[in-house]
Amino acid sequence: MFNITDTPEEEKLMELRGIDFGPIACAVGAMGFYGEGYPFHKTFRYIPGFNWDGFTLAAKTLTLHRRSGKNEEPGNMPLMDDGLTPEETFPKCIWVERWPGGHMLNCVGLANFGIEFYLQRGYYQRLKKPYFISIMDMDPKNAVLEIRQMCQLLVRYLGNQEGSIYAVQINCACPNTGKEASTKPIELIEKLRVAREILGDHIPILANFNALVSLNTLIAIDAFVDAYWIGNTIPAGNEIFSEQVWKRRFNVRRENGEWKSPLTDRGMPMAGGLSGPMCLEVTHGKVLEMYKSLSITKPIVAGNGIRSVDDIEELYDAGASMVFVGSAGVTKPWALNSLQSYREEPWNGRFC
Repeated sequence: MFNITDTPEEEKLMELRGIDFGPIACAVGAMGFYGEGYPFHKTFRYIPGFNWDGFTLAAKTLTLHRRSGKNEEPGNMPLMDDGLTPEETFPKCIWVERWPGGHMLNCVGLANFGIEFYLQRGYYQRLKKPYFISIMDMDPKNAVLEIRQMCQLLVRYLGNQEGSIYAVQINCACPNTGKEASTKPIELIEKLRVAREILGDHIPILANFNALVSLNTLIAIDAFVDAYWIGNTIPAGNEIFSEQVWKRRFNVRRENGEWKSPLTDRGMPMAGGLSGPMCLEVTHGKVLEMYKSLSITKPIVAGNGIRSVDDIEELYDAGASMVFVGSAGVTKPWALNSLQSYREEPWNGRFC
């Protein structure tokens, strides 16, 4: 398990409902389910500069029911019996472009053993530093019920009183599950309303989207969230980039009306979602659009493609209040230490 230490007192923090989450987090799942990391991290520890210690944990997304990735269950990254460790040291559901840009395609598909499996084992109860825990509903016909049940489990095991140190992300944008993510404001508001009803007044709630989400959707839910998390993966083949770019850079191409990619070439059921520097420009544009909108009143946590301190500064200048780093931990692991140790007080976001 990574050493998730206390945040230095002198460091500026983002505060949500009295909980300080610090200036920089890992992307959802980049440090595993509760900060334990992945098998390949054991090798990365020998790389100078590889260090997740200063990042706020954003735990891997959990679902109500089991998605083990094997035995005909959904999920594309088979897990060992501990529910934490991938059976494959380098999972086939993750493709890495190490040169020239350092991008990743993944179709992990939210592989997990179901939220109660992890809560029963006390993984999150042992954390001492504030963290984000992510949940997502899978059944379109029972989405609100699933969110209700997961929030009830969180309260049962983690509590919801003053002094709690976790925030709940409602994941609204994973393209790797075979489930079309709903961005209908009425459905989102109902899920967020139920989450608040169960979680009470002390637990922050964030809505997690990729940067393709419409401004109107974000405005519609502004009163129901404590912050936005912007920068989930961009579905392979999305028109935000041209078909020529998708094919030339990532071998993502259309065959018989379906998108194919290096992941489908490996036998995966979907083309995956993109993370990396090309996505950062899209995130930057969305953050700037949100910042300029007087109807967006909540803090913005932003990322996807951060590789340098300059990238962090650009997101802060655009209006972000906090940033997160993910794919750099695989494609540029030596840079993590310099990113997390950034202490120039770049808090230009208007919501801090």
